[in-house]
Amino acid sequence: MANPAEINTARLTQQLEINRQKLAVKSLQQQARTGARWSNIRDDWNKSDESVKLTRKTLQNLNGQNEGFKNKPGYVTTKSKLTQNIVETNVLINDLNVVKQTTITNENTFEVTNNLPRDSAGTIVLNEQIGAVENLPTTRVYA
Repeated sequence: MANPAEINTARLTQQLEINRQKLAVKSLQQQARTGARWSNIRDDWNKSDESVKLTRKTLQNLNGQNEGFKNKPGYVTTKSKLTQNIVETNVLINDLNVVKQTTITNENTFEVTNNLPRDSAGTIVLNEQIGAVENLPTTRVYA
């Protein structure tokens, strides 16, 4: 690119992608808060993660190109906006990691609950009920 103005124009395209990804990440956060499991959101999460990381890489590349124009008009403004956008992508990546951990925890909780002992009606049996059989008084039969 020939100057900071052209770099800023390219940055604006990345800004649009950041705005789109903010909505996608908010949707994933909402799903995680309402109990979604990792297996339910993995594909959408992977798409968002890949998109955000590609956007960050592109912004870092543009930032590097902008460094060649330190004495040109628009350098400081473009540098500032690029830095702001890179920070936004870092926040999105952190948010995505929290979503992943939350949904993995949800998955594990579901699996534990799913594996609890149940009676014939499907009701979860308490550990005390299981142990009660072992502690019953015994009756001796004399022959």
